[in-house]
Amino acid sequence: MIKVCFVCYGNICRSPSAEYIFKYLVNKYNLTDKFEIVSRGISSCETNNDIYLPSKEILIKHNIPFKRHFAKKITIEDIESSNYILCMEISHLNNIKRIYNPSYLSQKLFLMTHFNQNDKNEDIIDPYYYDNYELTYQQIYSSCLAFLNYIIENNLIK
Repeated sequence: MIKVCFVCYGNICRSPSAEYIFKYLVNKYNLTDKFEIVSRGISSCETNNDIYLPSKEILIKHNIPFKRHFAKKITIEDIESSNYILCMEISHLNNIKRIYNPSYLSQKLFLMTHFNQNDKNEDIIDPYYYDNYELTYQQIYSSCLAFLNYIIENNLIK
């Protein structure tokens, strides 16, 4: 089983959106039993809060199913147990590197857009501050699809 952890700042907008978009895509490809998919934040400031309402509205608009969400801060256990940690911004990636051993993370820690040929190594914009939830959705969706295609094309599913 491949464990994927999506990371943003507070775990109320981008990372839960990525979690549910990726779950949707994995289900569409009939691979649900091959993945464990979670999302976390680098901060505890939103702990136990649900997905921010405008993010929910975008998921609903695009027919992406989701459940009640409880924001959580990433833990060492999350890092150790994840095969892939996909960060929405380079600052989140660098924050994790500062806290944990970078050499340990080199094979699992990536920027969300790393696998996306069109937007490679760009931050996913923060819709909370830029008020563009549709653009954020499009960036996340294309990056999730590129990541899933990478997993499939490289025969990484066991």
